[in-house]
Amino acid sequence: MRHEALDEREFQSEMIDIFVGLRDLHTNYILPADYHRRFAYLPFHIEEFYEAGERRYLVSRVSPRNTDAALVPDVEVTHWNGMRIEQAVMRNASHEAGSNSE
Repeated sequence: MRHEALDEREFQSEMIDIFVGLRDLHTNYILPADYHRRFAYLPFHIEEFYEAGERRYLVSRVSPRNTDAALVPDVEVTHWNGMRIEQAVMRNASHEAGSNSE
């Protein structure tokens, strides 16, 4: 009922929030075709591992397009945008369909 007060981007954001909030991979929302050409990526992968029962995170792969010489495989990631990586992972999980603590 609020859609008339929203611009296009706000409407799409609301739709994404509704479907992601269900946390069910069987209910997805696909953005309209105009959005398919727009994307961003990070030039690396991060993977979790366990050491002495503690979860930790390492850069596992780096794109050839990476421009930061300090960003190489096996660098441990402890923070993301100023917050502890554990908190960042939990926040990200809450924005992904089907994510849960398991």
